[in-house]
Amino acid sequence: MRIFFELAWRNLWRNFSRSLIMIAGIAVGLFGLIVYFGISNGFIYEMVDAAIELELANIQINKQGYLKNPIPKNSFVADSLFSESLEQIAGVEAASGRFKAAVLINSAEKSSRVELVGVDPAGESLVTVIPSLIVEGEYLQPGDDRKIVLGGELAKSLGVEIDDKVVIMVQDKDNELQRFLLRVGGIFTSSASSWDKMAAFVGLEAMRQMINRSGEFTSILIKIRNNEDVDLIAEKIRQSLAGERPDLQVSTWLEISPILSQSIDMFNSFVWIFYLIIYLAMAFGVINIMLMAVIDRTHELGVMRAVGTTPGQVMLVVLVEAALLGLAGVAVGGSAAWLLNSYLSTHGLDLSNWSSAMGFMGIPNVIHSEIKPGEWALSFLSAEVAVIVASVWPAWRASRLKVVEAIQFE
Repeated sequence: MRIFFELAWRNLWRNFSRSLIMIAGIAVGLFGLIVYFGISNGFIYEMVDAAIELELANIQINKQGYLKNPIPKNSFVADSLFSESLEQIAGVEAASGRFKAAVLINSAEKSSRVELVGVDPAGESLVTVIPSLIVEGEYLQPGDDRKIVLGGELAKSLGVEIDDKVVIMVQDKDNELQRFLLRVGGIFTSSASSWDKMAAFVGLEAMRQMINRSGEFTSILIKIRNNEDVDLIAEKIRQSLAGERPDLQVSTWLEISPILSQSIDMFNSFVWIFYLIIYLAMAFGVINIMLMAVIDRTHELGVMRAVGTTPGQVMLVVLVEAALLGLAGVAVGGSAAWLLNSYLSTHGLDLSNWSSAMGFMGIPNVIHSEIKPGEWALSFLSAEVAVIVASVWPAWRASRLKVVEAIQFE
């Protein structure tokens, strides 16, 4: 067996330029594939992180039917011990309740329909990043029942600044239209400009007073330590609530936002399409070069057959040559991709020229490349396998040469 590996190794250097072209083709293809894969992962991770940190949290508890019909009527009662018991479940970091309702907000210049969210100021900072995104004024404090925090785009649309007054119009529990005067206490900006246009926050008790639903929530947001464990922890919470609160529904962020799930599937589909294109181009290049190598060595292969080398052994030599060239291409392309991805994972790729589209999707302007160790290994292995598979036909052609004709070939 060793002799065939030695023959394959020597054959690589007999036509160095041809070997170099094949190595370069494999390296460029793998480099482009890995870089694209890392940036695509970055898009997905940034989009998911923004959705979880801004609005969804990792897991939510709602009343059965609320996600299909998110109206104040589909709220539920939970005492203060409810959140504390949730935090005792392994993997849960924090939990905080909310009350959300669609309202009409009026300024001196304009009115707008928004999603007003009543939050516990102390608990909200544990489950979302909204309190850390304040750019003007300050976030809600306990007891701030007459203050409101607005998204930057919403504040601009309404033409209001810090300490300006706005009027909230909302239907209460009895379907009576109520008006409340609030003062703008803080303005925040996030990576999701489309969300900033319709996001506003008030204190939880103030919100309950507006709706006339004391002690009720529309959602309890749960933050966990590791998002990869979200399904496992969600199932634990379901089991803990199954007996006592069958009226409640436990949902992961993917179940809450089907649009986000579809976006992830779309990005993943693009990645696999790109994989297919790259590997097809790589395969045709490998087939072409290995066929040329077989044709150039027809006489030599005929002599090998004449001295007793079996067709299977001839095929093995050609496949080993391709495998060695593939390893070289993977090493060169993988090293270059690792260097670029290391830079992009730290400094990111600035896409501020497309900030409007990025903001609409809830993605920051700077995307950081993300590739897990298993994904690196999969890319390297799949590239090597693609090279070997593409070389099977040239190797088979080499093994089927007729000995007499091959010896006479010049």
